[in-house]
Amino acid sequence: TARIMFRHPHLFISVAPGGGGHATEKRISEEGGRESDKLIFAKGDNTWDLARKYAAKQKPKLNILVYVGNKGFNYQNNLEWMKHLKKLKIPFGHLIIPDAPHSATIIYEKRGLEIMGFHARNFAQALKDFHGEE
Repeated sequence: TARIMFRHPHLFISVAPGGGGHATEKRISEEGGRESDKLIFAKGDNTWDLARKYAAKQKPKLNILVYVGNKGFNYQNNLEWMKHLKKLKIPFGHLIIPDAPHSATIIYEKRGLEIMGFHARNFAQALKDFHGEE
């Protein structure tokens, strides 16, 4: 989700990347696109470099909610990536789900209404903006 939202911000009203593998993405950034000997991405095609590129213009505006379970194996690297977004001055909300592993099922059972409410508010606002309402 994070790669796609920064690569194509014009396609999104609301985005909620959850539990992303940002440690791997950072390594890909640092190694010029190489994840392993057999897996090489285009240079800059990772969540760290794409965030830097988006930060330069921040248009169109993305409504971002980063969520992660504090028991997930990606928890620490998500905290590091959120620091990266803050440093780049990319606005975002975040949701840390207590006692949740890297599991969409458990995360949505615990906090799915909040995540979906985030999207609902963004879509409602976009509809008002489209119709010129306040």
